[in-house]
Amino acid sequence: MRNKLTLAFLTIVLGLVMMTSAEAQGTTRYLSHIPFDFQARGSKLPAGDYWISSSRLGASTFLIRNAKTGQESYLGVAGPGSGDWNSNGKLVFAEVEDKWYLSEVRTPTLGQSFKLPKNENVAKSKREPRTLTIPTGN
Repeated sequence: MRNKLTLAFLTIVLGLVMMTSAEAQGTTRYLSHIPFDFQARGSKLPAGDYWISSSRLGASTFLIRNAKTGQESYLGVAGPGSGDWNSNGKLVFAEVEDKWYLSEVRTPTLGQSFKLPKNENVAKSKREPRTLTIPTGN
């Protein structure tokens, strides 16, 4: 009887270890330092270091998380990544009326573009917003 209990316990522990290991292997994260306050899909985020990763909802959904505070914002369903394994990827920001907006995420595994807020002053000037690209790292 004792051997059966020990075997059952070890089986449960092994299963938990394997699940944790599989989950850790399935998540690819990219780190970027963003030197200015910005908005991502309607969330206002302060300057700092941010992780871009798939979310707990599944590999095809992703989020941005402040490395220091843990504040996170869901970015949506990811499209295909760049597939460029020689590069970690990039975050593209657009400046509209002195505010920065995350406009694109492109990594080897994740990719998505975001619509910028509509702004009459920018539309009237017929000029494209200024953009800034920040590389990501692991």
